[in-house]
Amino acid sequence: MLNRGIRAALLDGSLYRQLSDDPQEIFFALAIVAISGLALGLGLQSQLVIPLRDGASPLLVILFSVQTRFVGWFLCAGVAYVVGGKLLGGDAGFRQLLRSLGMTFGPGVLAVFAGIPVAGIVFLGLSFLWLFPAGWIAIQETHQFDRVRTFICLVFTWFIGVGGSYFFLLTMIGEPSAS
Repeated sequence: MLNRGIRAALLDGSLYRQLSDDPQEIFFALAIVAISGLALGLGLQSQLVIPLRDGASPLLVILFSVQTRFVGWFLCAGVAYVVGGKLLGGDAGFRQLLRSLGMTFGPGVLAVFAGIPVAGIVFLGLSFLWLFPAGWIAIQETHQFDRVRTFICLVFTWFIGVGGSYFFLLTMIGEPSAS
């Protein structure tokens, strides 16, 4: 599993070609997304990056972080399936995209370092931003797309899946804005 996560982080396109044929790989993708969510929850404990709500328990922050990563994973796969498969004529099915895009969450473990003063925001940002190039390779290899269709599919996938799930996390555990 660690090998797969590293290969996904290094943008190894051959990984995604191997994943699409083996249904058992969904368990590795599930584990990578869960570990990524756990790392996010642990990284957010410091409150240096996101001011947490008063009384937010550490366990609750971790649970919402794991949930956020899972919601993001399913949203990414769903959007990539609809936009890439149905609208742009891609080859991949929903389960193939779940396996492929699950592996792209490997770099999300960088979020565990979010509590480091000054550098923490960089690690947290990388944990989300790295999903873009990793998702590019996953979508391109899984759907067998050219660059233009990959870009179109990925923009929708990333903004809805990653952006939407991060917004959800901020509303659940972040400090409410003053009105």
